[in-house]
Amino acid sequence: MPRQSNGNRNEPAVQILQLAIDLQSWGGITIQQICEKYGISRRTAERRRDAVGRIFDGLERVRSNEPEFRWRLRSRSLQQLVRVSTQEIDELMTAAATLKLHKRNDLVESLVTLSAKLKAVQADNSRFDSQERLEALLQYEGIATRPGPKERVKIGYLRTIREAISQRKVIQFKYISRYSGSETHRVVCPYAVLYGSRPYLVGPIRSESPIRLWRISHIDELIVTNDSFEMDGEFDLQSFAANSFGVFQEDPFEVTLSFADFMASEIENWIFHPNQEISYREDGTCVVSFRAGGIDEMLWHFFTWGDLLTIEQPPWLREQMRAKCDTLARHHS
Repeated sequence: MPRQSNGNRNEPAVQILQLAIDLQSWGGITIQQICEKYGISRRTAERRRDAVGRIFDGLERVRSNEPEFRWRLRSRSLQQLVRVSTQEIDELMTAAATLKLHKRNDLVESLVTLSAKLKAVQADNSRFDSQERLEALLQYEGIATRPGPKERVKIGYLRTIREAISQRKVIQFKYISRYSGSETHRVVCPYAVLYGSRPYLVGPIRSESPIRLWRISHIDELIVTNDSFEMDGEFDLQSFAANSFGVFQEDPFEVTLSFADFMASEIENWIFHPNQEISYREDGTCVVSFRAGGIDEMLWHFFTWGDLLTIEQPPWLREQMRAKCDTLARHHS
């Protein structure tokens, strides 16, 4: 009988070690999740969990609203066994660089700090400067800062809003009107943040039902109160966002766009809307259909395609595009 290789013979030990690492996740994992990840039976998953408990101190059952228990390992024994590679840190910094491109400086700071902490526990002592690495990735991996105007968001506001969302705390702020410049005091229950060409806070005014959008760049004197709120149980951010093209919430309508056949491969790489459908006519014309609201943002985006895009439906949207182009032409003539 051929001698079994060390790799095969040690595979169960490797998987037990990997399971120990998985069990250190903050929320813990279920036996079913172990079965699915490793492709093993429930009984085998339970034996491996028990083996981790015998080898490492700190295996505990986590309280959960789920019908199945979650298991978590609290142990410092693995700290010297888990190695974070330089490549993994580079990938983390690439994510930070991409977020910096999109002006998500709140998350950039968190990822840069995290990467520095991970580097600190690496086995090697190679020199590593998080900010220098971030700038290098921006320069050498093609993540260049996009030119053009950008909205200013006060430093720390996005982080403060995220904390209020996670803690279900009511916030207060002064809101400046986009058109009149008038200022109003608002008390809002923060549900989420939507990111498009600019960040918007999503949430209703306290004691009111309609969910509204607030341009974060127009928020000032932001305060997190001690008052808690209950989120509408039927609210779903993905469904809320899917009602619009961009972030403007309007009654949705059916939109049909067409592109010449030579644009087909390019259009397949674009997502105009999460619920879009792409089809082709006999002459090769590429057709994109979706249902959404947000007339202004649609027209702004469609304008960037020039004569490569044709608005087929609805006719009134095509007429609004024509009128907008006429107005711009007269203004610049």
